[in-house]
Amino acid sequence: MNNDYLIISRIFFQISAPHIHASALELLSSFSSKGSKVLDIGSGTGYVTACLARMGAEVIGIEHMKGLVEQSLKNIRRNHSDLLESKQVRILVGDARELDKRIEGTKFDAIHCGAAVEKLPQYMWSSLKDGGRIVLPIGPEDGPQYLTYVDKKSEQVPSNKDMHMLFRVLYVPITNTKWQEDRWQHITVDPFPDEVDNDEDE
Repeated sequence: MNNDYLIISRIFFQISAPHIHASALELLSSFSSKGSKVLDIGSGTGYVTACLARMGAEVIGIEHMKGLVEQSLKNIRRNHSDLLESKQVRILVGDARELDKRIEGTKFDAIHCGAAVEKLPQYMWSSLKDGGRIVLPIGPEDGPQYLTYVDKKSEQVPSNKDMHMLFRVLYVPITNTKWQEDRWQHITVDPFPDEVDNDEDE
Protein backbone atom coordinates (compact mmCIF):
# COMPACT_ATOMS: atom_id res chain seq x y z
CA MET A 1 0.00 0.00 0.00
CA ASN A 2 1.25 3.47 -0.89
CA ASN A 3 2.42 5.26 2.28
CA ASP A 4 0.78 8.49 1.07
CA TYR A 5 -2.59 6.90 1.82
CA LEU A 6 -1.68 5.89 5.36
CA ILE A 7 -1.90 9.45 6.62
CA ILE A 8 -5.69 9.26 6.21
CA SER A 9 -5.98 6.84 9.11
CA ARG A 10 -3.51 8.76 11.25
CA ILE A 11 -4.74 12.33 11.16
CA PHE A 12 -8.38 12.15 10.07
CA PHE A 13 -8.99 14.22 6.96
CA GLN A 14 -11.04 14.03 3.80
CA ILE A 15 -9.67 14.51 0.29
CA SER A 16 -11.85 16.07 -2.41
CA ALA A 17 -12.19 14.45 -5.82
CA PRO A 18 -9.71 15.70 -8.46
CA HIS A 19 -12.42 17.21 -10.67
CA ILE A 20 -13.51 19.44 -7.79
CA HIS A 21 -9.97 20.70 -7.27
CA ALA A 22 -9.71 21.27 -11.03
CA SER A 23 -12.92 23.30 -11.06
CA ALA A 24 -11.74 25.46 -8.16
CA LEU A 25 -8.37 26.06 -9.81
CA GLU A 26 -10.02 27.02 -13.10
CA LEU A 27 -12.21 29.55 -11.28
CA LEU A 28 -9.12 31.03 -9.60
CA SER A 29 -6.74 30.93 -12.55
CA SER A 30 -7.21 34.55 -13.64
CA PHE A 31 -6.68 35.70 -10.04
CA SER A 32 -3.52 33.68 -9.42
CA SER A 33 -1.00 35.11 -11.86
CA LYS A 34 2.47 36.34 -11.01
CA GLY A 35 2.37 39.11 -8.42
CA SER A 36 -0.93 38.06 -6.88
CA LYS A 37 -1.44 36.80 -3.33
CA VAL A 38 -3.70 33.86 -2.61
CA LEU A 39 -4.90 32.39 0.68
CA ASP A 40 -5.65 28.66 0.79
CA ILE A 41 -7.79 27.90 3.85
CA GLY A 42 -7.74 24.27 4.89
CA SER A 43 -4.73 23.63 2.68
CA GLY A 44 -4.78 19.90 3.43
CA THR A 45 -2.34 17.83 1.40
CA GLY A 46 -0.88 20.96 -0.24
CA TYR A 47 -2.03 19.95 -3.74
CA VAL A 48 -4.17 23.01 -4.47
CA THR A 49 -1.63 25.26 -2.72
CA ALA A 50 1.14 24.09 -5.05
CA CYS A 51 -1.06 24.36 -8.14
CA LEU A 52 -1.98 27.95 -7.29
CA ALA A 53 1.71 28.77 -6.88
CA ARG A 54 2.55 27.17 -10.22
CA MET A 55 0.07 29.60 -11.79
CA GLY A 56 2.38 32.33 -10.50
CA ALA A 57 0.80 33.43 -7.23
CA GLU A 58 2.40 33.80 -3.83
CA VAL A 59 0.34 31.43 -1.71
CA ILE A 60 -0.22 31.12 2.02
CA GLY A 61 -1.89 27.92 3.17
CA ILE A 62 -3.41 27.60 6.61
CA GLU A 63 -4.33 24.23 8.11
CA HIS A 64 -5.32 23.44 11.71
CA MET A 65 -3.97 19.87 11.74
CA LYS A 66 -0.25 19.90 12.44
CA GLY A 67 0.35 16.40 11.07
CA LEU A 68 -1.31 17.34 7.81
CA VAL A 69 0.79 20.49 7.52
CA GLU A 70 3.93 18.38 7.96
CA GLN A 71 2.75 15.92 5.30
CA SER A 72 1.82 18.71 2.88
CA LEU A 73 5.29 20.22 3.21
CA LYS A 74 6.82 16.81 2.45
CA ASN A 75 4.52 16.48 -0.58
CA ILE A 76 5.54 19.85 -1.98
CA ARG A 77 9.21 19.40 -1.14
CA ARG A 78 9.29 16.11 -3.06
CA ASN A 79 8.77 17.70 -6.51
CA HIS A 80 8.41 21.45 -5.98
CA SER A 81 10.99 22.35 -3.36
CA ASP A 82 11.71 25.64 -5.13
CA LEU A 83 8.28 26.92 -4.06
CA LEU A 84 9.23 26.52 -0.41
CA GLU A 85 12.82 27.70 -0.77
CA SER A 86 11.70 30.90 -2.49
CA LYS A 87 8.87 31.34 0.07
CA GLN A 88 6.41 31.52 -2.80
CA VAL A 89 4.50 28.96 -0.73
CA ARG A 90 4.12 29.09 3.04
CA ILE A 91 1.91 26.74 5.01
CA LEU A 92 0.99 27.68 8.55
CA VAL A 93 -0.55 25.71 11.39
CA GLY A 94 -3.59 27.57 12.66
CA ASP A 95 -7.34 28.02 12.80
CA ALA A 96 -8.50 30.14 9.88
CA ARG A 97 -11.49 31.31 11.92
CA GLU A 98 -8.99 33.16 14.09
CA LEU A 99 -6.74 34.24 11.27
CA ASP A 100 -3.14 33.81 12.26
CA LYS A 101 -1.40 37.03 13.27
CA ARG A 102 1.05 36.47 10.42
CA ILE A 103 -1.92 36.75 8.02
CA GLU A 104 -4.21 39.19 9.79
CA GLY A 105 -4.45 42.47 7.92
CA THR A 106 -3.14 41.03 4.65
CA LYS A 107 -5.45 41.42 1.66
CA PHE A 108 -5.55 38.65 -0.93
CA ASP A 109 -6.37 38.68 -4.62
CA ALA A 110 -8.06 35.31 -4.20
CA ILE A 111 -9.11 32.93 -1.46
CA HIS A 112 -9.71 29.22 -1.76
CA CYS A 113 -11.43 27.46 1.11
CA GLY A 114 -11.32 23.68 1.36
CA ALA A 115 -14.01 23.33 4.03
CA ALA A 116 -17.74 24.05 4.02
CA VAL A 117 -19.49 27.00 5.61
CA GLU A 118 -23.21 27.68 5.76
CA LYS A 119 -22.68 31.28 4.76
CA LEU A 120 -19.70 33.37 3.76
CA PRO A 121 -17.83 34.46 6.93
CA GLN A 122 -16.93 38.08 7.54
CA TYR A 123 -13.26 37.25 8.24
CA MET A 124 -12.84 35.72 4.78
CA TRP A 125 -14.59 38.60 3.04
CA SER A 126 -12.53 41.17 4.93
CA SER A 127 -9.31 39.42 3.85
CA LEU A 128 -10.21 39.66 0.14
CA LYS A 129 -9.11 42.64 -1.96
CA ASP A 130 -11.70 44.67 -3.83
CA GLY A 131 -12.26 42.90 -7.15
CA GLY A 132 -10.87 39.64 -5.78
CA ARG A 133 -12.52 36.24 -5.91
CA ILE A 134 -13.30 33.62 -3.31
CA VAL A 135 -14.10 29.98 -4.10
CA LEU A 136 -15.58 27.77 -1.39
CA PRO A 137 -18.25 25.17 -0.63
CA ILE A 138 -21.44 26.66 0.79
CA GLY A 139 -23.97 24.60 2.72
CA PRO A 140 -24.65 22.73 5.98
CA GLU A 141 -22.46 19.93 7.27
CA ASP A 142 -24.80 17.19 6.04
CA GLY A 143 -25.60 18.96 2.75
CA PRO A 144 -26.68 20.02 0.33
CA GLN A 145 -23.45 21.95 -0.33
CA TYR A 146 -22.45 23.73 -3.54
CA LEU A 147 -19.10 24.76 -4.94
CA THR A 148 -19.52 28.52 -5.01
CA TYR A 149 -17.66 31.60 -6.14
CA VAL A 150 -18.17 35.31 -5.71
CA ASP A 151 -16.18 38.42 -6.69
CA LYS A 152 -15.83 41.27 -4.23
CA LYS A 153 -17.66 44.39 -5.35
CA SER A 154 -18.47 45.91 -1.96
CA GLU A 155 -17.55 45.58 1.70
CA GLN A 156 -20.93 44.07 2.54
CA VAL A 157 -20.82 40.28 2.76
CA PRO A 158 -23.07 38.88 0.03
CA SER A 159 -25.92 36.55 0.90
CA ASN A 160 -25.96 33.01 -0.52
CA LYS A 161 -28.53 34.00 -3.16
CA ASP A 162 -26.13 36.63 -4.53
CA MET A 163 -23.32 34.14 -5.13
CA HIS A 164 -22.67 31.75 -8.04
CA MET A 165 -23.51 28.24 -6.85
CA LEU A 166 -22.22 25.75 -9.41
CA PHE A 167 -22.69 22.08 -8.48
CA ARG A 168 -23.18 19.88 -5.45
CA VAL A 169 -20.20 18.81 -3.38
CA LEU A 170 -19.57 17.31 0.05
CA TYR A 171 -16.85 18.81 2.24
CA VAL A 172 -16.14 18.62 5.95
CA PRO A 173 -17.16 21.86 7.67
CA ILE A 174 -14.71 24.43 8.96
CA THR A 175 -14.10 23.17 12.45
CA ASN A 176 -11.44 22.30 15.01
CA THR A 177 -9.10 19.33 15.33
CA LYS A 178 -11.03 17.72 18.20
CA TRP A 179 -14.28 17.68 16.20
CA GLN A 180 -12.52 16.10 13.25
CA GLU A 181 -10.88 13.39 15.35
CA ASP A 182 -14.13 12.62 17.22
CA ARG A 183 -16.00 12.35 13.92
CA TRP A 184 -13.60 9.76 12.51
CA GLN A 185 -13.67 7.67 15.68
CA HIS A 186 -17.25 6.71 14.82
CA ILE A 187 -16.40 5.44 11.32
CA THR A 188 -16.18 1.64 11.17
CA VAL A 189 -15.75 1.16 7.41
CA ASP A 190 -12.24 0.07 6.42
CA PRO A 191 -10.84 2.94 4.31
CA PHE A 192 -8.39 0.51 2.73
CA PRO A 193 -10.39 -2.36 1.12
CA ASP A 194 -8.67 -5.59 0.13
CA GLU A 195 -8.55 -4.70 -3.55
CA VAL A 196 -6.20 -1.81 -2.76
CA ASP A 197 -3.71 -4.18 -1.15
CA ASN A 198 -4.11 -6.66 -3.99
CA ASP A 199 -3.25 -3.98 -6.52
CA GLU A 200 -0.12 -3.15 -4.59
CA ASP A 201 0.93 -6.82 -4.51
CA GLU A 202 0.68 -7.01 -8.29
